[in-house]
Amino acid sequence: LLAFLLLPLVGGSYRGIFWLASIPAVLCVVAAVTVVREVPAQGPPTRLPLLTLRPYDRRFKGFLLIVTLFTLGNSSDAFLLLRAREAGVADAAIPLLWAALHVVKSASAFLGGILADRVGRRSAIVAGWLVYAAVYAGFAEVATAGQAWGLLLVYGLYFGLTEGGERALVADLVPPETRASAYGVYHTAIGLAALPASLLTGWLASIHNLLFLLCFLSVGLALWHLFETARKFAIGIQCYQILNIFLALVFNPTTSVLLISAIVVAR
Repeated sequence: LLAFLLLPLVGGSYRGIFWLASIPAVLCVVAAVTVVREVPAQGPPTRLPLLTLRPYDRRFKGFLLIVTLFTLGNSSDAFLLLRAREAGVADAAIPLLWAALHVVKSASAFLGGILADRVGRRSAIVAGWLVYAAVYAGFAEVATAGQAWGLLLVYGLYFGLTEGGERALVADLVPPETRASAYGVYHTAIGLAALPASLLTGWLASIHNLLFLLCFLSVGLALWHLFETARKFAIGIQCYQILNIFLALVFNPTTSVLLISAIVVAR
C-alpha cells in the first residue's frame, strides 16, 4: 500500500520504489549491529549439528522429496504479476494487487491451520496444491484485468492451505529431539530448489510462450497429485503413465522428460 502511495511521487518508476525500500532495510542492519546486544551463552559451547538426513525415517524423507519436487515445478510470483499486466492490470495497480494477495494469504492462514487440524495435514496440503494448479491453469486463459485480480486473490488461498500444514507435518513426522534440525533441513531443501526453479522458469519463458509455461506447471502439479493419490489407494500408476504419454505427444520432449523423471524418483 505504501508503494502504491509513493509511486506517483517517484514518477511512476518502480526503480525509485526499490531505492526507497532499501532505506529501511539499511536502517535495520545498522540497528542490528549497533543497538542489539546478544546475551552470552551459559555453559560449555555446544557442537553444531550436521546437515544430514540420517536421524529421519522414510516418511520424512519422502515428504521432503515431494516438497522439493513441487518447489522445482514452482515459479516466482513475478510471472503471475507479469501475466496480470498482460491481461490489462495497470502498472500503478500492481502494488495494490500484490497487497491484496497478502491480505488473503494472511487471512487464509488461520483458516488453513484449522482445516489442517480437522481433516489432516496431507489433505490440507493437497487442497492447496490443487488451488495452485487451478490458478495457474486460469492464468493461462486469463483475458481481462478483473479475471487476473480474481485469480490472484484465490492464489492467496494456496499459501494459507499449505504453509501451516507443511510445517505441522514436519513436526508430526520427526521426533521432538530432532524437530529444530528437521525444520532447518526442510527450509534448506526448499531454498536450494527455489533458485533453479526460477532459472528454469525464466529459461522456458524465454524459449516458449508464457501461456504454455503456465499450462505446463499447472498440469504437471495436478498429475503429481494424481500419482500420489493413486499410490496411496493402491490403484497403481498405469493411469499416470498413460497421461504422461499423452502429454508427451501433445506438448514437447521437455514436458515428457520432467514428468518421467518425477515417476522414476517417486517409485
